[in-house]
Amino acid sequence: IIMRRLRNNISFRNHRKVLGNGDANEHTAVVDEPPPPPPRIQSAQPDLIIRVGEEGTTYNYYKVIMAHHSKYIDGLLFSAASNDSSLGEISFPDIQPGVWELMVNCLRPANTFTVTSAYLVFPFYTKYQFEEGLRLCDKKIQAEIERTDDLPIATNERHGLADRDGYTRFLDTRIRYFVDFADLLPRTKEAGIAVLEAVLYDRLSRLFLTHQHFKTMLPHLLKEERLLEPVRLVLADVGVTVPDIMLAEEHDNVNTIYQLLKLQFKLDYARSQGCEFPDEQKQDIEPLENCSDHISVHTTRNHPTLSDVME
Repeated sequence: IIMRRLRNNISFRNHRKVLGNGDANEHTAVVDEPPPPPPRIQSAQPDLIIRVGEEGTTYNYYKVIMAHHSKYIDGLLFSAASNDSSLGEISFPDIQPGVWELMVNCLRPANTFTVTSAYLVFPFYTKYQFEEGLRLCDKKIQAEIERTDDLPIATNERHGLADRDGYTRFLDTRIRYFVDFADLLPRTKEAGIAVLEAVLYDRLSRLFLTHQHFKTMLPHLLKEERLLEPVRLVLADVGVTVPDIMLAEEHDNVNTIYQLLKLQFKLDYARSQGCEFPDEQKQDIEPLENCSDHISVHTTRNHPTLSDVME
């Protein structure tokens, strides 16, 4: 209570001043002016000029902000400071002004980051070490790979035909995103491996892999054990080993192995539908008519289906 009274008295004395000889009519209250605001970095002029494109379009920024976004810029500024010099200008002649503006705008909180944006800015985010930009790309591409709204629904002949074009488009985008970004974006890599692994294990989904799909995926199949294992299991039925795949550097060899895989995928799917072949023992499963025309998502394996992974 005492401290509160002291503060009130001090505040009252600070906000009035008595003039004259004490006449009440001569009392005038004078309010103190507020203290000046503390200096801020944005109250100063930008101290870094960035020129982009062949014509050198200029943009003004603060060094501390750009150093935060880019390790490359941070390194240049630190190197200059270490040599007792000041670096006031940086040039990026390989970046067009429109792309540079997109790179900067994508780093702002209220950005509209799209896959098209990611393809435009990703090479420069990588080259000039924009770590936050790379994280944004990783998050966006991962979300695109894990989308479920474009996952086609496959049913058998009794319930309708499978959406073959839909499956092809689905595989086109997932494989392209995985191949283009997986080497540098960890979340994208994990999402891509999970989806493609499910495709390679799924007896129906892998029927829609084209020669171009296989050719594009081959380098990653050889590096990722989770992608190579389902291929190894299928090829083992015909005595083809992993070294045979690793030797497939020429187009003809890739095509040969692809055709072999495609045949084995079809045979494996037919067996899962209860089809019998002359050189195989009969099983207690009633053969289906026109097995090659039947399309079903029901299989007898223990691996998760593509739908399971996407869910």
